[in-house]
Amino acid sequence: VEAMMEYHKKMLKKDKEVQPMLFILKDEQMHMFMLSSVMDDKDNAETCIKALIKETEADAYFMVTEAWEGTKLNIAPSEDPNHKEILMVYGQVKGESGIISKTQFMKFDGEIRFTGPVDTLESAEMQGRFINLLAS
Repeated sequence: VEAMMEYHKKMLKKDKEVQPMLFILKDEQMHMFMLSSVMDDKDNAETCIKALIKETEADAYFMVTEAWEGTKLNIAPSEDPNHKEILMVYGQVKGESGIISKTQFMKFDGEIRFTGPVDTLESAEMQGRFINLLAS
């Protein structure tokens, strides 16, 4: 997860955006899926990602996307006027808790500026549409 974060930070800085991607590991082979066409509708994205994970019988999955992070627990980030933009990398291996790595950034005068450290933590206690999707 940390290596993916460092790679995608470079890509974000270079390209000014990161295309949302899903990586599925099955039998030591990595498969990549571009998620750009489904991410505008989060319910649709969740359905598609769960179906891909189930259909491939994934051993592990990793997801890379730009996202918003809220500043208040009881408000959705999209409704929080003080939300922060983050680059997020999430990964989970079957039978284990996932790991999430995230860093805040700003787009300023056409440039990307990272405004916080990279935080990495286990997701056992976290909730979210794309977290802990592998059955034990």
